[in-house]
Amino acid sequence: AARHGKPLGDRGRRFRRTFRGDPAVYRAGRLGLVAAVIALASRSLIVFGSPALRSALIVIFALLLTAALSLSTLFQRVELWLGDAQQRLVAREMQFEQTLLVDIDEESLRRLEPYLGVWPYKRDIYALVVDYLSELGVHTVCFDVLMSERRPGDQQLARAVERHPATVFAALALSYPLPHDDERRRRLERLSWSLPAGLGAESWADFNLPVIAEASKPGGGVGIASLWPDVDGSVRRVPLFHRARDAVLPALALATTVAGSGRQSVDYDSERQQVRLDGHVWPVDDSGRVLLSFPRNTDAVKSIPFYLLALAAMGATAAPVERDWVKGRTVIVGSTAVQTDAVHTPRGLVPGAYLL
Repeated sequence: AARHGKPLGDRGRRFRRTFRGDPAVYRAGRLGLVAAVIALASRSLIVFGSPALRSALIVIFALLLTAALSLSTLFQRVELWLGDAQQRLVAREMQFEQTLLVDIDEESLRRLEPYLGVWPYKRDIYALVVDYLSELGVHTVCFDVLMSERRPGDQQLARAVERHPATVFAALALSYPLPHDDERRRRLERLSWSLPAGLGAESWADFNLPVIAEASKPGGGVGIASLWPDVDGSVRRVPLFHRARDAVLPALALATTVAGSGRQSVDYDSERQQVRLDGHVWPVDDSGRVLLSFPRNTDAVKSIPFYLLALAAMGATAAPVERDWVKGRTVIVGSTAVQTDAVHTPRGLVPGAYLL
């Protein structure tokens, strides 16, 4: 009914909301489907005994074989495929009207080269962008661009962040340790969140942090952009928290949600396995990961090329960015020009910033 646009009714809408948001329901449905297929296939194999005994043996055989298969890599891939099919069935068209994606694409690199030179740019252009967006009434600015090395313009960007504290920077989680000094340890201590008991976090060897000083204050806007794919190479779940060197940092999306508030904790309902934060509720699995829900339409997030915003911020064009595109919204600055930022998902190759 949902797929063909028919009315669902109250009971159907409740089922659809539950089915779309709860990972346990997804898994139960997949296991039940596999067990049913095995039961049907085994009817011709178990021919002895009374009908009641045969039915009981078929059910027991199907459940035992399903349990054994669930531990294999092959079943994991089949289960992921079935989960993707389930999600496509209940997916609906959505518009994330509170988000604007600013894409540093190939056209932006070409158009901005006479003004800014070749990529990567000096950081003063990002300072201009933050100030310009602030003048337009932006709510939050998120840079899904790694700034882990010092470059000219860092001080200008730090001052712009002082003027607009709701600015978030991406960090990376690493599988290998980096050299640490006292200052780096203090930065991690200031940025670390308090993790509720029972809530899982993705474990890493270290974090590669942004160099912008303002992002290192307690409650500063730093979030982890690293993702971990499933066995088939596609990303379906996102950890809300990452742990390294006794520090816990939020995912970039979570850091963007609380940007500027100074908050460094969440509430966790262990019975329902739900993370709660200021009216937001996220069902999580045993590892503290959120199952992504992909909309049916590909234009769910409004996107503009970075050169439009950069030229307007520099005053190099008479066509400013529309205030309605920005006011009260979250603006995410990412790049599709850097191919390594693309993420494999069940819906194909998706830019990391779009996934955020």
